[in-house]
Amino acid sequence: MFAAVLRRELTNQDRRHSTIVASAGMEKAAEGQPAAADWTTLVDETKVDLSVHRSRHISNYDLGQFDKIICLDAAVHAQLSKSADSERVVLCDIPNPWQQGTQAYRDCYKTICKLVPQYC
Repeated sequence: MFAAVLRRELTNQDRRHSTIVASAGMEKAAEGQPAAADWTTLVDETKVDLSVHRSRHISNYDLGQFDKIICLDAAVHAQLSKSADSERVVLCDIPNPWQQGTQAYRDCYKTICKLVPQYC
């Protein structure tokens, strides 16, 4: 969701074509999985359609092509800070709503919307 909201904000600022936004996770087993069902039930509220989203593993990307790597949790931030140029790796600590119900996803979306503008 973070990447989708970031893309939307960049589009609103007419900067979408000058910025590459990619989403990836650290769990190889999750690769190819769709967005959590709770996200897809919020499409009318969020105006973000994740129905075609599929998880990608971070190894699918050359991290050197990115000016900034935004980590959504501290453990991932700690791991990537060791392997990538640590100045490019930043932490945007977003609570993980996984399996906590629709309201947790709704709250997470609100948090993302508040934090995304600082990364544009």
